[in-house]
Amino acid sequence: MPRAGFFAQLGMFVVPGFFDTESCARLRREMRCSQTIPAPIHDKQNQVRVDEDQRKTEKALMSQETQTQVLSRLMSLRPSLESHFRIGLAGCQPLSFLVYKEGYSFGRHTDTSHDPGALALVRERRVSVSVFLNGEGEAADPDSYGGGALTFHGVSRDQSHTDSPGLSLIGEEGLLIAFRSDWPHAVGTINRGVRFSIVTWFT
Repeated sequence: MPRAGFFAQLGMFVVPGFFDTESCARLRREMRCSQTIPAPIHDKQNQVRVDEDQRKTEKALMSQETQTQVLSRLMSLRPSLESHFRIGLAGCQPLSFLVYKEGYSFGRHTDTSHDPGALALVRERRVSVSVFLNGEGEAADPDSYGGGALTFHGVSRDQSHTDSPGLSLIGEEGLLIAFRSDWPHAVGTINRGVRFSIVTWFT
């Protein structure tokens, strides 16, 4: 599987070490101790619901202090994202602190919709952001996970959608990757450990 630098060549916005090791460990500790709820999907009937056949993931309900700190850090990227993707961005939607345990996954999807009947929350998404709080590794590393690759489908070097096979990113602790919200992607099934990440969407 290719590493983050390869995806930068495809037009994605990549920041290795966006969070340092200490920050990632602190966020993982809080996520482990926080209450969690099943993460929902927005379906084609304009409903928000849990569908574990499509998405089996938990959202950690983090402290307001942590949410504010992380949101502030992510908002500092807005000028860079606007320049990179050549679009104006108004702001950032609420953060999702996601926990993928063994057997959890998220099927192929896009984060936005051009359907005028779709929820405004979904239609407004322009750029998706994902931050890895731990990385793929060996079983001897208790803070790593196996499986659970973030896979992009139908993305070519000219940023057009194609029928090419999916490209899976090797997760690295602290890595941030941002991409246009209409790019199809998925999270593979976790087969070992727990995958911790933060996702949000710029509008």
